[in-house]
Amino acid sequence: MSGETVVPSFLRIKLLSPAVVGVASSDPLDVDLEVTADALGLPYLPRHRLAARLRDAADDVAVAFPDMAGAFHDLLGSSRRLTGTRMLHVGHGELPRSVQAAAAHAVLSEAASTVDSDIPRPLAARIRAAYTEVLASTARDDDGAPIPGTFRRIRAIRAGTVFAAPVAFRRGTVGADHRRALALMCVALEQIGSGSSRGLGQIEASLDGDLEHTRDLAFGRSQT
Repeated sequence: MSGETVVPSFLRIKLLSPAVVGVASSDPLDVDLEVTADALGLPYLPRHRLAARLRDAADDVAVAFPDMAGAFHDLLGSSRRLTGTRMLHVGHGELPRSVQAAAAHAVLSEAASTVDSDIPRPLAARIRAAYTEVLASTARDDDGAPIPGTFRRIRAIRAGTVFAAPVAFRRGTVGADHRRALALMCVALEQIGSGSSRGLGQIEASLDGDLEHTRDLAFGRSQT
């Protein structure tokens, strides 16, 4: 219906460059920093990381759009805690359901075919490797020479990977200002993870996967 109000249901996040969203590795001989991945080996973007980045984006946007301060406060509350009075709830950024289903079938089939628990089950690691790459880095001195002891190997999620993070609104009516505030945060949300100074983690975020509509909503060109 023309003019119908549409409440966003998910954020679409596309990696424009490799992203380092990791945890300390359990295998230091492989990498120093692993990606956050589920039991199937599929990488994901933790909800607390997304919530923190959205808040940072809101802080940046509020300078240019002071009239939206109330809507940002409604959505995010006044604290960085994941619980409390904030309206907006963001879930983990995950790969498509079809990918999750295929990975689950493959991993469970592998487990069913190897009754002996001592037999290696490498499929989850292979799935992780398909979506990631290992990057090497080292700090350098003023002359450009590598600084001893700073060499690191980190795993990054590959550029081009697309995640979807569900959004829900815990209380109250989602008004036009709330939708616009969320769209503004998406437009300002340009990086996830660490290594931004090296160009890592550049992203493109949109509401319900519609980038053009997200931008129109953010800049007042659409009210629905």
